[in-house]
Amino acid sequence: MSGSIYVILSLFVVFVSRGESLRNTTNTTTCLNDVNSVKELFHPDRYDKAMRPCEDGKPVVVSVGIYIVSINNIKESKMEFDMQVYFRQTWRDPRLAYDGLNLTDKEYIGFSPGYVWDKIWLPDAYFENEKEGKVHTLMRKNQFLRLFQDGTVYYSTRLTLTLSCPMVFYDFPMDSQKCNLIILSYGHTTQNIIYKWLTNKTETSVLKNELVIPQFDIGKIETTSHVNHYTVGDFVVLTLYIHFHRRFEFYLTHNYIPAMLVVIISWLSFWVDRDCAPARVGMGITTILTMTTLIIGVGQQDLPVVSYVKALDWYYIGCFVFVFVGLCEYSVVNYFSTKHGRYLKEQHLKSVVSNLEK
Repeated sequence: MSGSIYVILSLFVVFVSRGESLRNTTNTTTCLNDVNSVKELFHPDRYDKAMRPCEDGKPVVVSVGIYIVSINNIKESKMEFDMQVYFRQTWRDPRLAYDGLNLTDKEYIGFSPGYVWDKIWLPDAYFENEKEGKVHTLMRKNQFLRLFQDGTVYYSTRLTLTLSCPMVFYDFPMDSQKCNLIILSYGHTTQNIIYKWLTNKTETSVLKNELVIPQFDIGKIETTSHVNHYTVGDFVVLTLYIHFHRRFEFYLTHNYIPAMLVVIISWLSFWVDRDCAPARVGMGITTILTMTTLIIGVGQQDLPVVSYVKALDWYYIGCFVFVFVGLCEYSVVNYFSTKHGRYLKEQHLKSVVSNLEK
């Protein structure tokens, strides 16, 4: 009986091992077929990466999406900011349709940076207001490419960009700034490439509460598209606008309230006896020096030098005038008080002299 059980178990193990071997062989064969099919797609006889996709002579339409991961380092002094994004492009290349190959059971084929990237046509998008930029390469390049059955290509890259942002500070620190990201083709006019935004709006922005910036609140995120005319031709320009609203709390506690308290302190000198000149002059000079320190120092070190007066400057000017007038008031009071004292002394001397003469 035990011998029969042993034989049955042995046969079971053999059948299981055989099935696993057949499965592995099938998987290996499938993978090899996929590799061969991909090689056939990019064979030089049927595909030339130097040529753009072309259907009936029409320009290729490249849809662009941007997923904003983070925004930081908003530098007013340099008028720039940093932004990390997933930059996504999609277009259709009929030459890469694999309907007739042995890949029809796959929704798409995914590629990491490697073999295919040197063999496929890619758009030449660039960022017009970029100062610096990089593709993240920790572990491997943060890029991927997907090829769908009808030849649609989906291309995504993780980028960190330093972008210029012209700013206006008339209302500082109650100002709002409008920064942008400008995208267009470097070498292809509208006769060859037409850029447009993806219709899915979630591709161009993230939820506002997911982005936290210490000094600003993020307002609207807008996208526009227009055609620019250059001497070499017409180019489609995509623009992503980001509205920043400055948070006022920091400047309230570090600028507005201290300046207000300095003005109040200068007014306290009105209750000091006018004959205590050292005390009143000391308070006046101290408050003027304190206001001067606030004007040239606190809260504006990171701002660029501009030729116009900001809202905070007007507030400081008003506070400085109040402090200065407080010191001038004592000078006027002291002058007339001294003059009146001399007049009283002269009258007293005259009365004494007249009494002596009598």
